[in-house]
Amino acid sequence: MALRPPKDLLTAIGQDRAIVERRSGPRSGDGFGMRHGRRFDRRKRTKRTVGLEISPAGIALAYSEKAISDGTAESQDRLVLDRVSFPADSGPARGDWNDGTLQTHLSELVQRHGLAGQAVYCAIGGHACVTRVLSGTDQHVDNELTELAARTERYIGMGLGEKVRTEYTQRIDAKRKRVWVTVAMRDVVEAISAATRSTGLRLANLEHTMVVLCRVLHTCGRDDNEPVLLVIDDLGRMDLGISYKGRLLLDYRPALLDKSIEQGEVIQRHLKCLRRYVQSQVPEAPSDLQTVYVASISETNDAADRSPFPFDDLCEKLSVDSDLTPDSSVIAAIGLVRSQIEASNANESNNLVATLRSDHKLPWAKLLTSTWPIIAAAVVTFALLALDLRLSSRIEQISLQIDSYLDEVDASEELRATLTSRIEYANEVRQLSESVHKPRWAETIWAIGNDLPNRVWLESIQFHTDNSVMVVGISRSDDGVFEYLRRLRSCPLLTRVALQSTSAHRGISTTEVRFEVSAELAKPTELQNIAKAKTDRSTETLDHRLSHNVVPAALNEFSFEAESDG
Repeated sequence: MALRPPKDLLTAIGQDRAIVERRSGPRSGDGFGMRHGRRFDRRKRTKRTVGLEISPAGIALAYSEKAISDGTAESQDRLVLDRVSFPADSGPARGDWNDGTLQTHLSELVQRHGLAGQAVYCAIGGHACVTRVLSGTDQHVDNELTELAARTERYIGMGLGEKVRTEYTQRIDAKRKRVWVTVAMRDVVEAISAATRSTGLRLANLEHTMVVLCRVLHTCGRDDNEPVLLVIDDLGRMDLGISYKGRLLLDYRPALLDKSIEQGEVIQRHLKCLRRYVQSQVPEAPSDLQTVYVASISETNDAADRSPFPFDDLCEKLSVDSDLTPDSSVIAAIGLVRSQIEASNANESNNLVATLRSDHKLPWAKLLTSTWPIIAAAVVTFALLALDLRLSSRIEQISLQIDSYLDEVDASEELRATLTSRIEYANEVRQLSESVHKPRWAETIWAIGNDLPNRVWLESIQFHTDNSVMVVGISRSDDGVFEYLRRLRSCPLLTRVALQSTSAHRGISTTEVRFEVSAELAKPTELQNIAKAKTDRSTETLDHRLSHNVVPAALNEFSFEAESDG
């Protein structure tokens, strides 16, 4: 099973999110009347929530500053806005986020507002980040996710380089689901993380600007009843989105071949397709798409109702300390701050533990007197746990040693079985080698030539693979042939000696008889039975030949030819 992408872009690049809850806030739920809270500056008696929107155009900053009430005056929330634009020829505008521009301008903002050490919630805008929405049956969405993962690296419009993904799943019903997949450039995410870390900020979250703006519209109640369009313009590039109940339904980047075309005309060209898409995604909701939210209203007349982002509603109950013109990046930064403020208020409201807060010092003497049995029991428990841990470790060591000894015993048994099988195999090979018949070629040839009578010589001796021998020779008379046949039959090295054929040929002065004699080589058992007879016979024959001086002459007259059937 393939691993699912993480739900946060920081996790997608292998980094941890900053911890927002810290020791500096009051605690809750610990039994001593203290309550957990968010990090704030004790010296200024304020706590801050910081939001950043970073895009190729620049950085938008928004943070809320709330004075901690000391009982003499009511606390008042103050919203501070600021924005820094990147130069037109800067690295982020050209797709190079590692040229130092981001770090320089972010450091300027941090120093200007004294935000070092604060946890920051960040959004990425522009072409470096896109969100795809998939919906349908579980199997269909899973197949779409597999295809999307395969073609992620081919998102050339985002730029060249490695991409990272993060996804979020929402169930529609038991069989259907909707998945938001955010794809971003890895070098952009890593550059933002490095820049915030180098300027002293703690990056707590990183998400897509379009998703944040959808949440802003839902916070102000603008997309509760019907889907609405929202338009973001970043460096002349138009990003078109559809929001419904705080969820992004579509993130679309229409191609602008002519930059002089107005946004309204672009929307009109795609409005029919967008309505069909909304009808397929949320059939129960109206699909007119009559409302379009933009950063500023142009004078172009469109069929859709163009409205600015709800800046006033978003800043309700906040004192805005800035005269900036709110664009989409500033709205996104404020939306990040507003989301965290509402989450904090939701956690802190209706908390009865807050009524147990006490500013008096704890009576440590009485506390120790009343709790020493618990402390003693805890100490004994820890001692027993340590002893148990030590005994467990020792038992584990002994178990490992026993396992090692058992492995050695198994290895020795296996070695003994292997050795026994090798010995049996060697015995079988030796027995087989002893049973194999090895013809005694030299002795056989010597015996065949040694038995030649006078006036008989050989033409060839043929040995065949079936253990047979064919002797071809010439004699001056028939008596010589029969005498030679008799001597071969008495040879212990040959069996089944038989005369195959004879033929007479007239020579110059006499008649020659050509003969062929067949025989078989004797087996070892037969040789053993006649070994003694062979020795006596060979001795007698040799004495006879030496006395008549015929052996050398006979051997000098024949020629030997060995043939093989193989």
